[in-house]
Amino acid sequence: MNFTEKMVKLRQACAPHLTKDAKAPSVVGGYQFHSSAQVLDVVRKGLDDLKLTMAVDQSAEVVPVDVVKKGQHSVQGHILVAVTVTLGDGESNVASDGVGISAIDRDTAAGVAFSYAVKNALLKLLVIGEGGEDPEMHVEEEAPTRTVPDKGGVDSPSSEPVVTKKHLQKLADHGKKHGMTWKSLGDLTKEVFGPDTIITKLTLTQGRELAKEINERSSK
Repeated sequence: MNFTEKMVKLRQACAPHLTKDAKAPSVVGGYQFHSSAQVLDVVRKGLDDLKLTMAVDQSAEVVPVDVVKKGQHSVQGHILVAVTVTLGDGESNVASDGVGISAIDRDTAAGVAFSYAVKNALLKLLVIGEGGEDPEMHVEEEAPTRTVPDKGGVDSPSSEPVVTKKHLQKLADHGKKHGMTWKSLGDLTKEVFGPDTIITKLTLTQGRELAKEINERSSK
């Protein structure tokens, strides 16, 4: 059995057991999702049965994130973990990236972010969609907003939603696909929007513009 056939077997063996076994709180939509514990347990068994190996490279850093809970706005430290998961059989291999982020106000923050990042990468390797925002990583109860200056430097009367942890995860994952680290994303943010701009304080519009800029630079 070659490596491609083993990966097909792995997906066939894992997919029936990867049910969305957990439910998000109603405040974030109440949708079903795959728990990290289930994904890791099911995939490990499949890897053992097919004599495949799994290697994980990771990097981590602490980043500030805007959080709103019960009407109170604050900036909290979060740990962002980026991983590359490689599955192989000694001759061939395949890899995928994953990103996880978790508030550091709990002792398990690093483990939660790491588990989520690995789960994210494994689901992509097995071509299994997650859907929705995983509540394992969720902290915001409301979308934080801030007033955005207009072109004349005067604050607009309307508020623009800022990027949430979900958006930061997507930006980090998108950047990593194009060979960018979290630091290089921060540097690009300052280059595009000004030297005083912090990536975790971007508006949603700016976040979309940053993702577009990443795409344009990667295509050159």
